[in-house]
Amino acid sequence: MLSATNDEEIADMKSPINTKILIISIISGLILTLTGCATKGPPKPHPMDGHTLQIFLSKGKDPLLLGVQLDDNSNRNICRIHASKNAFMHFSSSRKSALPVIKVSARVAKKNGMLLDTSSRKSWVLFSLADNYALVPAGQSPPRYVAKHVNCDTPSFLCIAPDLEFNKMHMANALLYSYSDYKSLWPVSRDYTQGNIKLVMGYGMMKTFNFIKIDFKNRTVIFSASDTYSVNEDALITSTPIMWTEEGSLAIEATISGTKELFFIDTGGQFEIAGSSPKSKTLHHFNIGELVFRNVKISPAKKFLIEQRTHPSIGTELLKDLVMVIDVDRQMIHFEIPPGK
Repeated sequence: MLSATNDEEIADMKSPINTKILIISIISGLILTLTGCATKGPPKPHPMDGHTLQIFLSKGKDPLLLGVQLDDNSNRNICRIHASKNAFMHFSSSRKSALPVIKVSARVAKKNGMLLDTSSRKSWVLFSLADNYALVPAGQSPPRYVAKHVNCDTPSFLCIAPDLEFNKMHMANALLYSYSDYKSLWPVSRDYTQGNIKLVMGYGMMKTFNFIKIDFKNRTVIFSASDTYSVNEDALITSTPIMWTEEGSLAIEATISGTKELFFIDTGGQFEIAGSSPKSKTLHHFNIGELVFRNVKISPAKKFLIEQRTHPSIGTELLKDLVMVIDVDRQMIHFEIPPGK
């Protein structure tokens, strides 16, 4: 015959259960908190204070002392490539993202994510990395700039990075704008969910190379500062001239319903096509030379903070299954079928 259980015994039996429930509740709360952090909106700005800025600018040097003449486009000391003249690198962005982000280091800095953004003429670095990359302000009153390729009001200051390392390839005297925010490069980083983006390579720096080959499908990038690109005719889909715009970033001509129009190539944009005032949500036929796209999604540019652009933009969602070669030597863009497809 079983005896009746008293209140103390019941309490003892409940105690482990209550402890387990408490632990599960705490873990669930942490998961929800972390999930919330991952999905929350854009980061709040953390601007530099005036005192910190003055200390930073006081370290400025006349660029001529570093052999850099800023107003001379032929100055070979700017973004000078040495050691290896070529670099092969893998994307470091999330597998769910087609953004070309690579890992770049320096002599005193660990590797940080650098976004390749063909829609930006300038190149950028987060201010908190200034010491890590041994940045030298270009004078004690360096040129000040606010990004034009995205909606942004945070100022940046022109600096010289003595050495950037792309795998075994080194770039001396790279020109970077130090973005005066302590914690985030957004919106210049373009995607605030990709927290590893601490630097941006704009098209001004890309022109240093003979060519850059971005394989979006296989998530690799090749930089070459020594070779002229050898076009693979078997893989080539089409080639088109690089066009120039008043913004100074990379653009090409594409055709909509038989009409040619100028488009930015935006490797920092996660969309198919973005336009300031799209008349429809879909383009049924869109082509770049012999490269034909059908039923292309058009997104409002305002969603990506780029509505001020003078032309529509082609983003990585349209390019994600292709190889794109920026052939600086020939001033051409080549679109190819990726290896293994």
